[in-house]
Amino acid sequence: MIQQGTVVYTPYDGFVIVRHGGGFAVVELLDDETGIGCGDILRANGWEGLGTDTLYHGDVAYEAGFWGSHVRLQDAQEKALGFVCNLLGIAMPTTSAELPN
Repeated sequence: MIQQGTVVYTPYDGFVIVRHGGGFAVVELLDDETGIGCGDILRANGWEGLGTDTLYHGDVAYEAGFWGSHVRLQDAQEKALGFVCNLLGIAMPTTSAELPN
């Protein structure tokens, strides 16, 4: 069953945190230049699983990596920032404002 969620945090291109009925999911957008940002409504088969699946933004389907769901927004943010920092090869900052542009 398709579930709806709202993007609430975008720490870096390619990663978003989606608020859904059960918490906050960390999602990696595998398609380039999606244009997805805070406030956008997304749909997926589920938000709590791990692995790749299809994500829908309007009528457009994207390939996405689902990295689990968390009850607290802060836990989802820390997980997303950890992925981004690892990807960039930098130490994990205290806040997302410390990420390089």
